[in-house]
Amino acid sequence: HRFHGTWSGGSAHCDVQSFYVTFGFAASIWMNVIMSRETYLMARSARNAIPYVPLKTSAVMMRIAIAYGISLFLATSHNIPGLPLRANAVYGLACVALQEDRASTWVFWLFFAPMLLAIPLLLVFWHF
Repeated sequence: HRFHGTWSGGSAHCDVQSFYVTFGFAASIWMNVIMSRETYLMARSARNAIPYVPLKTSAVMMRIAIAYGISLFLATSHNIPGLPLRANAVYGLACVALQEDRASTWVFWLFFAPMLLAIPLLLVFWHF
């Protein structure tokens, strides 16, 4: 029970929830980066009255694999030995990687948060 300081099933349930919450969030954002770039290229081609050449299937699959790879890395980062990130409940709602001490605060704000949110959003805004 959360209020008694323990979880039903131990910390494994929190780790699983942290994985799928982080993976889903990161994959969605990084896929938007891919789509915004292609939308930008299509709009630029239309503006310049030049034909848009769509990506080959292999290029699309490579970009998707990169987005999922980044998302997978972020989703498992709280379980990597040596990284001070640990999954914990946020106000009892969802388990996600959180800051626990000074080292985890540095890693969270200099690595995790930029890769999860800041860099993808900057890339989307840069295309528009």
